[in-house]
Amino acid sequence: WDRTAVSFPLIIEVTQPRGSEEELLKVTDLIGSFSSSFAGGTAEKTKNISNGAALIDGITLYPGDEFSFDSYAAPYTVANGYAMGKSYSGGKLVDDVGGGICQVSSTLYNAALRAELDITMRYNHSMIVGYVPISSDATLAETAGKDFRFKNDQEVPIYIEAYTTHGKQLVFNI
Repeated sequence: WDRTAVSFPLIIEVTQPRGSEEELLKVTDLIGSFSSSFAGGTAEKTKNISNGAALIDGITLYPGDEFSFDSYAAPYTVANGYAMGKSYSGGKLVDDVGGGICQVSSTLYNAALRAELDITMRYNHSMIVGYVPISSDATLAETAGKDFRFKNDQEVPIYIEAYTTHGKQLVFNI
């Protein structure tokens, strides 16, 4: 640089927020909540549950939006924060990266049911799971296209809160 004045155009794009302050002020009531225990789970399962909850925590869905679990939590890889854990596959318990993530989708499924949201896609496991009541689980299989989805059919936005406790409880509030 020879210290002569130089100018060049600077292009600025302004992105407006999706929701208005008035819309977001309507998010006040707890419409659905559910928790499940992962006490006694391995360190890997605990990591996978905590990671999955963290990836979903804080999502806001506006009226008409459809939530897809895989859109927020996948890919189920080490690079995305998951560890090797236990999963069901072909009626057997196998080692798989992200094993235990179905507890996260199942817990959210139960919160969505209690919120009376429109469930648009849900598959159950091939075997019984112990962390939610029988027939209230929501399995995932990224390679088989098995996702958990629901739609915000409310007239106001909904906010998803997810967290784990030191007592090894996974909690979802909608």
